[in-house]
Amino acid sequence: MGLDLSGNTYNKQGNLNWRITRIIEEVQRAHRIGARNYVLHIGTARNNNKNDVIQNLQEILKQTKDTDVIILLENSAANKCYGATIEELIEIKSKVHKENRYNKHLATGKTIDRVKLCFDTQHYFVAGAGRTTEDYKKVLDKYEKDIQLCHINNVVCARKIKNKNSHIYEIKETIFGSGHDIHEHLLTGLLPQEIFKTMVQQCKGAAILETPRKKDWDKQEQIKEVQTLRYYAMDILSSDRELEKELSDRIKKLNEWDPRKGIQYSDLPMEVVNNYQENPIDPMDYLMNSMKNLSLERKERYQDQQENEARKNIHNDKIGQITQKINEVRNKYSPRIKPSKKKNKSPTSPLFSNLWKKTNDDLEEIKKIQNENDSKELITDLKRLIENIADIETKYLKLTRIDGRDVHKNWKLIQEIPTLPEDVKDHPETKKKKL
Repeated sequence: MGLDLSGNTYNKQGNLNWRITRIIEEVQRAHRIGARNYVLHIGTARNNNKNDVIQNLQEILKQTKDTDVIILLENSAANKCYGATIEELIEIKSKVHKENRYNKHLATGKTIDRVKLCFDTQHYFVAGAGRTTEDYKKVLDKYEKDIQLCHINNVVCARKIKNKNSHIYEIKETIFGSGHDIHEHLLTGLLPQEIFKTMVQQCKGAAILETPRKKDWDKQEQIKEVQTLRYYAMDILSSDRELEKELSDRIKKLNEWDPRKGIQYSDLPMEVVNNYQENPIDPMDYLMNSMKNLSLERKERYQDQQENEARKNIHNDKIGQITQKINEVRNKYSPRIKPSKKKNKSPTSPLFSNLWKKTNDDLEEIKKIQNENDSKELITDLKRLIENIADIETKYLKLTRIDGRDVHKNWKLIQEIPTLPEDVKDHPETKKKKL
């Protein structure tokens, strides 16, 4: 069991909570070995008591008054407990009595603030707090004086891995807001590279690379990660100068469009489709991938409840539009659809699982027809279908350009924003441009 600030300060016998006792001992040990900081978690229990957390921190600072060690409160990966947000960590810090929080440095005599923050990039994503460079930049801009340490790591993305016995197994993607605290390598995860570049260039405190290190492959990845971070910091070692072009190409590849990374990092889906002739896309692969992404988005959770509710409504709207477009093509080429005997609980809003299954069945039917009858008309209709779906996705992804807390106010306005004019879409010389 890990050490954190949860629980009552004293037990029934009137003695200090065992966790608090252990933390005090560790802070004192840290002082003896010359460590300057001690990272501390708030605790992930849903029933975390605000007063207990603050009182426990007060007691730790009081009992370690004769040390120079600074307590760093780390943002939690959980999103349903007190202390999960940066704002709550700041609140905890502000509630600590000044006589416990401030201390004179034993060597220099200068007054030091003994409560600072540790900002973890992976925790921030899985807590449902932020996912774009702008989200992370806001934290660094607003709390740069409070953040003493940055834990830099990525979020697990779906991929296949072959083990030593040549068996291939799949690793599942970490869902936004899921609370799953599993760290990933910087160059193989979901977070865009622009975030790490921002962290390295803007973080005023120290930074620790907190990525996996279990196998030889992990160690090789960490060497690449350090090289990449030095590249972002414009601090490449002379021995790595020949790697500069390789690093530049690698970063360009990493920043290719991914719908969950946000539209500001690469091509919008509409732009991908408009370059269909230049970079051919398999229509069925695109459609299947769109449905897979819808399923992942459905599981996402935002820390802010108002925003979470607004995103759900937007997602339902998006699902309805996409499934309708797919169904129209399916009906055109296979009009005999047997009515479902099972009634939905809500006639106006069918269960997502039912809708998901029905739409995937529609796609399978379209794929079957495509294999049996490779008609020009069907190819044209499929191309138009992915254009329509990409158009819907583009409107949805424009939300990432607006402050998340204003999503519920701006959705109607965004629905009216066009993506690309028809004459631009159809022009053979269309260039890739940001909308």
